[in-house]
Amino acid sequence: MKTAASANPGHKANFKNMAGSLVLIAGIMPAGAAFATTATSAAAVSPSGSTAAIQANTSRKQSIGGSERVDYSGRLHMLSQRVAASACMLKANQNPDISRGLMAGSASEVDRILDALEFGSARLKIVGAETRKKTLQTIHSFRDQWSPVRAAITDILENGVSDTQMATIENANITLLETATLLVSEISGQYSDPAELLQVDAIMVDISGRQRMRTQKMLKEACEIWNGTSDQITQEDFLETMDLFDVSLNALRDGMPDAGVSPAPTPKIREKLDGIWSEWQEIKAVLNKVPEAGELPADVKTALYLQMNNALIETNDVVSLYTKHAKYEY
Repeated sequence: MKTAASANPGHKANFKNMAGSLVLIAGIMPAGAAFATTATSAAAVSPSGSTAAIQANTSRKQSIGGSERVDYSGRLHMLSQRVAASACMLKANQNPDISRGLMAGSASEVDRILDALEFGSARLKIVGAETRKKTLQTIHSFRDQWSPVRAAITDILENGVSDTQMATIENANITLLETATLLVSEISGQYSDPAELLQVDAIMVDISGRQRMRTQKMLKEACEIWNGTSDQITQEDFLETMDLFDVSLNALRDGMPDAGVSPAPTPKIREKLDGIWSEWQEIKAVLNKVPEAGELPADVKTALYLQMNNALIETNDVVSLYTKHAKYEY
């Protein structure tokens, strides 16, 4: 059986290279570039290391909403995949009520986040409208790509599933993911100023945010495989997504210095990551059967659907913990 680990014979040999690529995948800074540590960045803001200066830095990080902007732009990553996954499951008539609910909720959340990133939102703790032209251009690009998908979702929810609307969602999926990736990169680079959000914090928020996206990407790809609508590229992407989730989870737990990733910075984050790791072992055992078995029994698919969405909730909690850590670590 071809598993995520065995699909690539050089997987173990390439582990370090994949680890080093985590930062490239995050799109924040080139692999091998110097990462600012908390101590170094704090010193850059306050050479004297005075308590007043550090407190002022903390206040600025809290007020600008930099970590929230990174977090919520990262949620667009996840939501682009959740919409596609729930559409695939709905098309297969798999837990249709749950699928419709997830599709509707995801669409509303995309709308809310886009408005918050562009105009600010007290509710989401994003203070002030976006003013940087390049970031606004990327937000507007995502809006343009999202618009037909939003219309397709509304039509499906009101009138039922149609091949035309499903195709609209499926065809826009990768483009939305790519634009969301660009937006995270723009916002992370823009707000990872030592006076607002340390770059190392932005990296951790982004990498943990990509984990929640991968729970939905794996589900979408698995669904396409067992629905018989996948091609060889989809199957390869599925195995790669599993690999990246596995490598990133271990990096977040134990650290990966070559990739600029520190071990879990607090006991609470470590405990949460350990729980996800345990659940991932069960999920991975099922997902490893998908490429060879193709179709899975209905009860197994239902259990997997619920597990993957629970994993999304758990990984989202990790992102929230990293976001809070980025704001209050001093």
